[in-house]
Amino acid sequence: MIELPSELDLYERASRNLGTYNNHYLDATAKTLFASYSHLNANDSYTYPEISAIKKYCGNFLLRLSGVNHLDDFQYHTTSGSAEAVFLGLLTLKRHAEETRPNAKLNVIVGSNAHICWKKAADYLDLELREMTVDEKTMVLTPADVLNQIDDNTMGVCATLGTPTTLLFDPVSALNTALADYFKKTNRFIPIHVDAAGGGFIAPFMYPHLIWDFRLPHVYTINISSHKYGMVYPCLGWLLTRDLPCLEKMTHQNDYLGNAMKRISLQFSHSAANILTQYHHIKTLGLEGYQTRIQHLFFLTGLLKKYFSTRDEIIVLNSDAQLQLPGVVFTMQSDVHLKKLISDLKNRNWYLPIYRLPAPLHQKQVARIVIRHGFTVEHIQALIADIHACLMQT
Repeated sequence: MIELPSELDLYERASRNLGTYNNHYLDATAKTLFASYSHLNANDSYTYPEISAIKKYCGNFLLRLSGVNHLDDFQYHTTSGSAEAVFLGLLTLKRHAEETRPNAKLNVIVGSNAHICWKKAADYLDLELREMTVDEKTMVLTPADVLNQIDDNTMGVCATLGTPTTLLFDPVSALNTALADYFKKTNRFIPIHVDAAGGGFIAPFMYPHLIWDFRLPHVYTINISSHKYGMVYPCLGWLLTRDLPCLEKMTHQNDYLGNAMKRISLQFSHSAANILTQYHHIKTLGLEGYQTRIQHLFFLTGLLKKYFSTRDEIIVLNSDAQLQLPGVVFTMQSDVHLKKLISDLKNRNWYLPIYRLPAPLHQKQVARIVIRHGFTVEHIQALIADIHACLMQT
């Protein structure tokens, strides 16, 4: 029989997992809510109409957070996470494109910095994935390179708000401008999907003047993960869309549970625990509370970057001048030194991933420290002390 680790050991290990974006922290009230409602199916609106109303409240909150003023012109859909939301978002754009190009071999343009789920979704949906290399200096997509890849069968462009490898934001507004100019010249309209799995809860509070969302006419679909910076446990994601005609054809209706259910989401059973937790945080924190929490994450990031600036052997890649998620992506003078540091930190119970940057920077190995809810000044100070001790041993 396999002996399971203690709850305390698992919690401590989760708090020292510095590579994941998944939230592991809930306050006492949120934990009680999660435990109390985890057995309820949020999709059963017949038995639990109150949960459906709470889901609507959360969905509308996210739509407003994403630049929507007229809610009737948009839709929200709950998913198990952003991978499912990306799949459904890509399917939505495909169905939309097929209304005018029913027999075309459609393609979608993404950056080499995009999440692996984009490759999976394109493969499953029989789409050509045109993967663009990122700019060597900025490490994000450039509009000019995207335009060079567009043809008559391009059905959409993916922009990532917080890439998994570099934490950086693709320039959504600049992409929108480029596609608007392209439309004026060719009369071909190319929509944008914004993968805001991480940045959807960051940009509105840390970069309130940034326009990245439905205020841009080419942005048709957005995915956001509540279980990253929305402060809930895995698994809760959202697909937000304009109210496109193709969505009606994608909707499947059934009355298995009493009420007629009309949904495009893949899952039929979905725990209410995370939706109730999300509602709890929205109601208790509000916009100001979320902003305070998000700004604190960047304050902690600043402490870490300040220490790294004193170490010549550490090279930080995500500049403060760039738009990004809270955290640090760094490398060292050689891969050998980087691997030794990460190995030494693991011996001290800190877990950091080593990986290669997206093309054309894939020769460089880097490590990532993601700053998440639940981290404290003491937490960061302990990490810095252990990094310092490891570096002094080399």
